[in-house]
Amino acid sequence: MEKQWEMGGYLHSWRPETGWLTVYFSVYRAEAAIALRQRLNETVDEIDALRRAHAALEVKFDTQSKELTIARSDREYHHIIFMLRT
Repeated sequence: MEKQWEMGGYLHSWRPETGWLTVYFSVYRAEAAIALRQRLNETVDEIDALRRAHAALEVKFDTQSKELTIARSDREYHHIIFMLRT
């Protein structure tokens, strides 16, 4: 019977809600929370950088699209003038 009690006490000390194990895991939980927060901040910074790059590319695309439209219009205009002269 004494052996069972000792074994029960031993197993009881390994339960997460009691003893040193709680302290042990709480330290790692705090470190994990810090690491996750840091990674989240890095991810948010990366997303912000990608948004800025996307906005810059949209502006560049719109500018080039307008230039292409003007170039096509000018080409058609010059083609019409050439056809009228001949």
